[in-house]
Amino acid sequence: MRDARGEWHHVGSVPSVVLPDQSWRLEAFGYGFAALRHELYILGGRVLKWEESGVGRFHIVKLCLIRVCDPGVVPLKWRETRPMCCSGAGSILGCASMEQKSSL
Repeated sequence: MRDARGEWHHVGSVPSVVLPDQSWRLEAFGYGFAALRHELYILGGRVLKWEESGVGRFHIVKLCLIRVCDPGVVPLKWRETRPMCCSGAGSILGCASMEQKSSL
């Protein structure tokens, strides 16, 4: 987060993910993010899941999550919102939001 002097400060981390059929937390990668008003959105991503059936190997699982927090409130309190439609393929390469400020 950037303060009034223009300096950046670490306020928290992107939350890890627990899949329905596993009990441990997995670190996500390949996600996008966007800031809108006073909230930070983490969109999609992937995790490496260990498949114990067969010979045992990692499987890449695409996440359909949208996680949201207010970076101005520390510690960060993440919540999930409506999931993304996962019928399409691909990764999020970038995203942005624009908002017009009213002049007083």
